[in-house]
Amino acid sequence: PRRLMLADLPGYGFAFANPHKMETWKLLMDQYTRQRKSLKRVFVLLDARHGLKVSDGEFMDRLEASKTSFQVIMTKTDLVTQEDLARRHTLLMDKLNTYSKASKTVRMVSAYTGAGLIEVANDLYKLSAKATDEAPKKSQGSAPAAARPLPTQSPAGGAPPPSRGAHVVGGGRGR
Repeated sequence: PRRLMLADLPGYGFAFANPHKMETWKLLMDQYTRQRKSLKRVFVLLDARHGLKVSDGEFMDRLEASKTSFQVIMTKTDLVTQEDLARRHTLLMDKLNTYSKASKTVRMVSAYTGAGLIEVANDLYKLSAKATDEAPKKSQGSAPAAARPLPTQSPAGGAPPPSRGAHVVGGGRGR
């Protein structure tokens, strides 16, 4: 039975759209987060190259005001230095600590290298599990698809193969 549905909402930051259309998207997202009773969590995707922007903070403020649980996923982490990534993560955590509805676990992912995708898949699996479900056990047969490790390297040793998991967190190579 279907327990989890992912909805890709329009971007609230950078977009090739006129300001009126972007305002309409903002209203749509606010209405969706306030009225969708079955909504379990909003994943806020932040581009690691830019870090936390004003529009991100405003969106998280609106999620907090609507009492919507949310978690941040930093994308394109392969495109920044470790020092910049650490600095941006620290600034983000300072902001997240001001919210009661924010998960204090920030996932850092790269669709290009596959880094962090297994953790995101596991987060999604946990959200989809009913209270009566048990966590998958290693000794049992095959784990549910969302709990299976995603491939991190092609057989030839090159870039990772495209996977459904990569699309969950924004898709594409992001380059």
